[in-house]
Amino acid sequence: MKNLYEDLGNMSKLASVGTALAQFVESLTEGEFKLESREWVYRPHNFVTFRVQSKRRKSEKIVLSLSGGTALHSVESPHLKLWRGRYPTYRSCDISIPRQLAAAAQYIEKAFELYRSRPRGRA
Repeated sequence: MKNLYEDLGNMSKLASVGTALAQFVESLTEGEFKLESREWVYRPHNFVTFRVQSKRRKSEKIVLSLSGGTALHSVESPHLKLWRGRYPTYRSCDISIPRQLAAAAQYIEKAFELYRSRPRGRA
């Protein structure tokens, strides 16, 4: 896999959703998606990661991990539930249908706002 867009291109119904979300991330601040383990991390900022699950599963999905912790719940949508991520300051969600695009974009924007408002020097 050379880049996130190629990985997303392997999806059937979510390729355009994932592409739109990745382009939205890139519009917020300069950076690039780097593959780390099985996740595409947006570096150097690391406020969002994408994990594309399409090949070995019957149902495809994009798992977003977003920095911001419980503050993200202020924008939580009934169409896309947030759950506790791997780290306490992260929340995750599973995008499985195109209808979840708007909620996912809202989560990404909120995660970026929270990231940008953190004091410098803090992760």
